[in-house]
Amino acid sequence: MAVKDLERFGAASGLDLSTMKDISPTGSVLSIYTMLVPGSEAMSTWKTLKSAANETAYWPVIAGSPAEFKARDLQLLLEKLHDIPKFIQQGQDLNISDWLDKAMSKVDFLEQVVDSETGIAMHAALETYSNDVSIAGLQRFEETAKGLGVNPEGWLGGEYTCLHCPEVQVKPNAEDDLIGYKNILTNQPYDQVVMLLVPTKTPWEVAAFLNLGYGNQLHEPHEHFAIHKFWNENYGAEIITSTNDTVEMIISRPPQSAEEAQTLAQQQFVYAPDIVNHGTGKTSALASQLLNGRSWYFWWD
Repeated sequence: MAVKDLERFGAASGLDLSTMKDISPTGSVLSIYTMLVPGSEAMSTWKTLKSAANETAYWPVIAGSPAEFKARDLQLLLEKLHDIPKFIQQGQDLNISDWLDKAMSKVDFLEQVVDSETGIAMHAALETYSNDVSIAGLQRFEETAKGLGVNPEGWLGGEYTCLHCPEVQVKPNAEDDLIGYKNILTNQPYDQVVMLLVPTKTPWEVAAFLNLGYGNQLHEPHEHFAIHKFWNENYGAEIITSTNDTVEMIISRPPQSAEEAQTLAQQQFVYAPDIVNHGTGKTSALASQLLNGRSWYFWWD
């Protein structure tokens, strides 16, 4: 779709596309556009553009504030436009299930799953000890743990988890938890955000077009492509934001069981370890956010 067609779509949809501009290199077969959107309207604008992706052949991506976008290595991104078909083909050829299994097999997740009866008893014992931090209190905690077949030091060190214990259940992530269009210090929308219009109808191809992985995002673009495709097929995951070091997705079919959420959390750990190492601390805590959650956040430090 040519820029004038996009402008006509914007007019018909009530969107202001007057700031839209083509940032692609001269003579490029593919065109990537940017536009400025009030931060308070970022989500509604994204949803309108996303709903028309099949018609416009452009997938919208929130790219943070103008200052964040300016800091992006845009020249390198655009220089790689000619590699997009290669990235897509490599992503399609990659057996992502095997890739994830291999990556997960190299990680000691340090979490031994216990049944809910044991977990509830251990959480109660820890609460009792927390209210009586003394040698006698510690001894009682250790006796309870050993009676349940649990290593007390391992429990205190976070090496156990109880997937079905109410103590580990947290509020699942919602759309309101997305931060790509917000000031992280105030949690309020930026005055303006940059919206990218990426020339594809398919959300997982965005990883190839934006050359995800070109900075510190750990994996190669075709690996991001394959992972996004895998999660789209299994959970309806769709990319909504992409900044220098973060990616966010909206989810239409989140995991419905604690076991499925735990497996997904381990997959997400090998994809973006910082969300656990500098975030939830344990994959089981991440799993609680993913269970019935409607948004995912990835960060690479």
